[in-house]
Amino acid sequence: MIGATWALAGLYLSLGSSVLSTVLDVHSHFVVGIVLGVFFAAGISGTVVSTVLPPQLRERFGYGALTLGVLVTIAAMLMSAFPLYVVGSVVAGFGFGAAFRFAINALGEAAPVAQRGQVFATMYIVSYLAFSVPALAAGLAVERFGLKPTAVAYGALEVALVLIAMVAGIVRARRRVGQNELRPGAASTLASRTFSTPRQTTHYIKCGRATDL
Repeated sequence: MIGATWALAGLYLSLGSSVLSTVLDVHSHFVVGIVLGVFFAAGISGTVVSTVLPPQLRERFGYGALTLGVLVTIAAMLMSAFPLYVVGSVVAGFGFGAAFRFAINALGEAAPVAQRGQVFATMYIVSYLAFSVPALAAGLAVERFGLKPTAVAYGALEVALVLIAMVAGIVRARRRVGQNELRPGAASTLASRTFSTPRQTTHYIKCGRATDL
């Protein structure tokens, strides 16, 4: 998920100004700067909004807003609709901030205390690679395929990365639930017991945790 968020930031900072001026016919540098700034301002707002959401909704909010925003910007580029592009940038910015905040929290919870420095250092290496490498590849692709096809393909790749992250998150959550259910001592077990007296023998079944039986 970290790669998807930073790849989107790389798209806006590398091709964003060219898309606005060439595809959307915006020739004011001031307006171009405002639109790019709106994306990152929305990202800050997304991190704040994410903190007030219930924990089980934060991941969905980040993924959903990011996917929806990118799809809207793709549609805006295909339609050459500047207002729609601004709306998509705001929504994508919200998703960018919320998704990145969720990813940082998830890493902090999963990483061992003694190795958190290494984990977050690796995270930033991955972030900057995702920020720069796709942008460089897109710059080369523009020369061969043109600006609009490259930007649309970049957006489609972004959506694909988010969907992959969503599926991976679902699989990881189900695996975690399965491990908790199979953890020794956590599951209930049925055990047969026999109680005998001189006159009769009684059989009964006891239910409880494996460690208690």
